[in-house]
Amino acid sequence: MRKAFITATTALLVLANALPVVATPGKGKAMGHMKKGKALGVKKAAPKAKPAAKGKAMKKKASVAKPKPTPKSTTTPAAGPATTHVVIKDFSFTVPSVTVKKGDIVHFMNEDAAPHTVTAVDNLFQGSETLNNGGTFGLNTASLAPGTYEYFCNFHPNMKGTIIVQ
Repeated sequence: MRKAFITATTALLVLANALPVVATPGKGKAMGHMKKGKALGVKKAAPKAKPAAKGKAMKKKASVAKPKPTPKSTTTPAAGPATTHVVIKDFSFTVPSVTVKKGDIVHFMNEDAAPHTVTAVDNLFQGSETLNNGGTFGLNTASLAPGTYEYFCNFHPNMKGTIIVQ
């Protein structure tokens, strides 16, 4: 109880006297022995630097270090492969001919109730398994040489399409 009283009284004295102080715990003195800025082991804050006399250069204040900006990248990140979508609907490939860059993906999706395939003419690329309703197949053109590739559906040979790889 006495310690709390002393601490509160010290705080009031500090505020009343407007003294900048720094507390030093564990060095308290009895109330009767308090002196300005010395109560309970309280120390005055370091004095502020005095301004230089007229005509003399002032010392620079210590500055806070600003964070250094992050260096900008000099390389452009490589773009991922583009994806071209071909929907199988109403017994046809909705986009009968697509042109893509080497490495792009051609994504097929069967929206018909009937099963379909994506089969390369002359087996120039590995085609799909049977695609039931909702089935998908992605053809990565990274392994294909630039050129024109024709495909069809094994179940419905009249369904045809072309992929042009550049």
